[in-house]
Amino acid sequence: MPTIRRPKRTLLARVAEAFFSAMPANSTMPSTSTAAQQMATVAPQSGAGLLILGYATGLNTELLLSGFVGGLWSLSQMPPSPPHRRVFVTIVSALVACYLSPVFAPFGLAAAHQLPDAMWALLQPAVPNAASVLVGFLSHLALGPGLIKITRRKMRDEAEK
Repeated sequence: MPTIRRPKRTLLARVAEAFFSAMPANSTMPSTSTAAQQMATVAPQSGAGLLILGYATGLNTELLLSGFVGGLWSLSQMPPSPPHRRVFVTIVSALVACYLSPVFAPFGLAAAHQLPDAMWALLQPAVPNAASVLVGFLSHLALGPGLIKITRRKMRDEAEK
């Protein structure tokens, strides 16, 4: 009787399983293996969808992917959430990073320009992608809550007039 081989788990499935293994036991989230399977199937699809969206709309796909990486990084700082919320966070982080990183990249270029010429030549092409990762990371942790706070303050000031 032939033995049945168990298929190897992909790297993404192992990372997702390690990410979700830290969830509390009384959580209403699905089991670790179910969440890892969901993340392993959803992340490549949303990444591929972002590339297609970027290509179709003319957005810079490098900035979209680095913003997507920043969104995945921000998930490590957020409390556990359902899979659809994680996908939404990463996609919105990628789109925000693609639009805002050209605004923040000159600040990174100005800071990197203080470095010696040899390092400047090495870092100059990487600064826009680094800015995109940073904006993708901060979009749900700092930029979104900051905009909400400013909007509430403006609304309160208008209501007092």
